[in-house]
Amino acid sequence: MNLVLEDIDYFLSFARTGLLSQAAQSHNVAQSTVVNAIRRVESHFGLVLMVRNSHGTRITPAGLQFVPAAQSLSSGLADAIHVLSELRDQQAGVIRIGLPDAVRASHASAVIADLLATRPGMRVRIRSGCTDGTVKRALVDGELDMALVPLYEDTPPDCDCIEVGQDPLVPVVRSDHPLMKKHPLSLADVQPYAWSTGPAHMHSSRFLRDAFAKQGLREPVIALEVEFISEFAASVIRRTDLVMFVSRSMLRMDFVADLQVLPLPELYCHRPVAVLVRKQLQSSPPVEAFRMAFVAAVREMLEGMQQPGE
Repeated sequence: MNLVLEDIDYFLSFARTGLLSQAAQSHNVAQSTVVNAIRRVESHFGLVLMVRNSHGTRITPAGLQFVPAAQSLSSGLADAIHVLSELRDQQAGVIRIGLPDAVRASHASAVIADLLATRPGMRVRIRSGCTDGTVKRALVDGELDMALVPLYEDTPPDCDCIEVGQDPLVPVVRSDHPLMKKHPLSLADVQPYAWSTGPAHMHSSRFLRDAFAKQGLREPVIALEVEFISEFAASVIRRTDLVMFVSRSMLRMDFVADLQVLPLPELYCHRPVAVLVRKQLQSSPPVEAFRMAFVAAVREMLEGMQQPGE
């Protein structure tokens, strides 16, 4: 029987754990499947990779020496499969777009629907429900062609950056929050209330700490940490006195429609939004036309959300 990539992977799992049972469990297959795979590897390369004795099955010295070569075979073949898949996608007119959170995906859905309606031959693959950092890494790794993300820092390597508009973060609370009765409202009034925001390293959290520090106020308490805003986070805000950042575009979503923006310009976080496009992509003309239309449509959408004076 011919050797396949899974055979090498089964051997590497056995070499890593030293146990056929654990190797089988990690791949969710029967132990006999792992044994047969290793036998095929042995037959193909003319090596004895494992032996049985009274204590069970163990890897041989030749097997240990073969591990680096097996790792190279596995990773090299996986890379080749990835490249071939990408080439097939390009030839078929597939474009892979990252829309990290559900809010951006919702706003972009109308744009993508309109573009697909006018380009029936196009195919679009969406990745959503993840963090901005995850999407940016996927771009760098060649798993995505483009993404709609906030532009907090330097553009990832090997990506072109096309700024398409502004989508600032604004602080919101429940409609009957005590802060909504303060006129005028100051940042010091917000000091007693805890927040829901992202992990400490995220841009919104750093901005929040800096805003309070600039006015000589102590660092705000983070009672709820979330990587991105969701219906769950909004539901918590609705039931507590917590304060939370949301993007201006998010205010059009039903699950935050009843939350109120605090009138505190010092807590409005400037946030440009960009379409990142992977430089190394060898696009077909239909893919390139779709990309240009997507950028134009997203820019028009964000311009329509601008408030007077912005």
